[in-house]
Amino acid sequence: MSKGTYRFSGKVAVVAGGSSGTGRATAIAFAQSGAHVVILDRDAVGGARTLEMIRRIDGLADFISCDVADFAMVKTAFSQIEMAFGRLDYAFNNTLIDGVWSSPTSCATEAFKDIINTNLYGVLHCMKSEIPLMLKNGGGAIVNCVSAMGPVGAVGMPAYVASKHAVMGLTKAVAAEFSGKGIRANCICPGSIDAPMLESLLTAPPVNRIERMEEIAECVLWLCSDSASFVSGHIMADDGGVVAL
Repeated sequence: MSKGTYRFSGKVAVVAGGSSGTGRATAIAFAQSGAHVVILDRDAVGGARTLEMIRRIDGLADFISCDVADFAMVKTAFSQIEMAFGRLDYAFNNTLIDGVWSSPTSCATEAFKDIINTNLYGVLHCMKSEIPLMLKNGGGAIVNCVSAMGPVGAVGMPAYVASKHAVMGLTKAVAAEFSGKGIRANCICPGSIDAPMLESLLTAPPVNRIERMEEIAECVLWLCSDSASFVSGHIMADDGGVVAL
């Protein structure tokens, strides 16, 4: 994505899970397009690195230490955002953990809950704070990261797959309730990317290469842009054809 593809100057974008990987690439892309980016993550070291990368390109960004599984922390973070900016235009909820491998019959209940708390409740916590702030300024756009494990299943990851299926349903529920009030909500489902977790699960997609982080960021920004003004409740499989196999 070239600098300035989208015009987000004067806008505020939250990236939950922006300290590395897809979240970092998307935070940088928002900044390149003129948005003031607020990164939420419990990884302060990674967050500082993302801030450094954004400021190196003269972008605007802040970091707030936040564990999205803790609703009190999320509420505090968004109170800070409201006090600082008085608005929120875009949100990319990219919070996830994969947990340990197991079968549905041997998965420990507490381990299952840990994954659900971050992958599902983390997204819920963020949207519960994002939506009211967006409504105060006439609307906005939310993109939730699901991965290719949302539309399909996978052996050995029952909690992860269940959490991603649930996020898709939650996103559709938000789209159904708030699209008429100016808030669009969509999901992206990256497939075979340069990440250890998915490398172990997925073979090369039909396009026969690994997806670049910047390509995922491009999907997020397009869904947030006016070019996607009539797109809400959509599950975008930006996976090179993985779910088509």
